[in-house]
Amino acid sequence: MNEMEVATILLSLVALLGLTWLVFAVFPELLLDEYRQGVFALRDELFDYAASGAIAFDDRSYGLLRSTMNGLIRYAHRMTLPRMYLTLRIGRPVQANFPPFHTRFTEATKDLSPANRKALHDFCRRMDVLNLKFILLGSPISLMTIVIPAAYYFAIRHAAVWLARFFRAQVEMADSAVSAFDQQLC
Repeated sequence: MNEMEVATILLSLVALLGLTWLVFAVFPELLLDEYRQGVFALRDELFDYAASGAIAFDDRSYGLLRSTMNGLIRYAHRMTLPRMYLTLRIGRPVQANFPPFHTRFTEATKDLSPANRKALHDFCRRMDVLNLKFILLGSPISLMTIVIPAAYYFAIRHAAVWLARFFRAQVEMADSAVSAFDQQLC
């Protein structure tokens, strides 16, 4: 092994360690900060909606949604894919005595006007999207098995559509040639 190969191995090792540090130390902290900021912003928007007079601050649906967002902010550092899995598997007996959030939320919004119900369900949907994004991106396992393959699939699909549009004339010419050739054979 010569000096150049040793230098390449050492540089590769340093790069791999740096990448590992970024993926397992820096990225999760940035993701946590972004998630909390997103929930803060959504909670602030919910507060502004209630402050506009659209819904009362003491309304049960507002309180449920706001307290859930507060809990998400407070316990975001504990929301990991393994913990969520264990909670779902082990926590079933506890959950049996406690109705799911969406059941309680739907019940709390049933007496609201259709516009307010739609608005609060939109806040809830946006909160769910933030949660799902945080849980999927926060786990290296889900990142490698779900997020990256899905991103690759959609990128390839988008590229194929773009290429088909870009080369439409050539594709139509090929289709016409094949069709004409097929007509001659029949």
